[in-house]
Amino acid sequence: MKTHSHISLTKVFLFLIVLIFASASQAQICSAPVVDRNTYGLIGIGDGCTLGYDAGALTYNAGLIPNIQFFKGTFTGSCDRHDKCLTQIGSDTHECNSEFYENMRNACNSKYKWYQPVERAICRDTAYQYYFGVENFQTDSKTRSLQSASKVASVRLESDINADYCITSGEASNLYSAGLINQINNTFLIYAGRMPTLFEFFKSVNSGDIVYDRAGWNNILVGNAQAAYYQQPPEVGIATSQDYSSFNVVASPIQYNVSYVWNIGGSRYYSTSVSYPLIMPMYDYGWTISGYLKATNLTTGAKNAKVFTQYIWEQGWCASNSGMNCL
Repeated sequence: MKTHSHISLTKVFLFLIVLIFASASQAQICSAPVVDRNTYGLIGIGDGCTLGYDAGALTYNAGLIPNIQFFKGTFTGSCDRHDKCLTQIGSDTHECNSEFYENMRNACNSKYKWYQPVERAICRDTAYQYYFGVENFQTDSKTRSLQSASKVASVRLESDINADYCITSGEASNLYSAGLINQINNTFLIYAGRMPTLFEFFKSVNSGDIVYDRAGWNNILVGNAQAAYYQQPPEVGIATSQDYSSFNVVASPIQYNVSYVWNIGGSRYYSTSVSYPLIMPMYDYGWTISGYLKATNLTTGAKNAKVFTQYIWEQGWCASNSGMNCL
């Protein structure tokens, strides 16, 4: 037991280091822009199921919908997803509204079972009234106004990424619709024969006026993808391994004439791999590291990056949890 005491004191110090490291582990990942009514200055964005829709000179008072207060909580998640859909660049107003209606109907079906037909029917009717309200009062011009604000955030995000303040992906940023992300990826696959890098993605989405001139933006996207055919960025992959004393992240593949920079926990490592000593805790313990690996071709300057989050689990040398006696 004296040996265990000595080990525990040593590992407590390492444990504290890891906790400090973990507390900063999100610092290098770009924060997703906040989507709320304060950000956009418009009513009903990011505040659940609002009780009013500003429609210029007209006001549609959702409070007039029968049973609105009773079912408001049932539809909160659907309302928030609808708000998010409208603000995402590339989204279509009517598609967002249709998805909103489907989500509300699913919420009704989930809350009220087959043996509650009356409640389910009333819930569905209220869902339709909500859908009718947004379909008639959420105009395309209002949606473009929302997405124009998101475009400003998108340009700012690209600037931060190019300045190497942080890195993120299009999906993680929450600024773009799934359809738009797929369009960019597929266009690069067709014309460049590969997926876009994170840098190429943000450059493409911010080139031209995607909100008010989608056709012109489509042409620019094709041009960017065609130009990328002649630019081969370094491959970026991450392999992991764990032995009795350390956890390792390794660039894979390691390519000639390419420099590698890890940014993990707000710290930079100029190497092809990074190792972390395991804590060897008394009880089972899991911790997470997150960051990104950036690779740059030293001749052409072409760069690529990959964002990652890795969960590390260690078995306790004493027991599974503090409620058990040491073996």
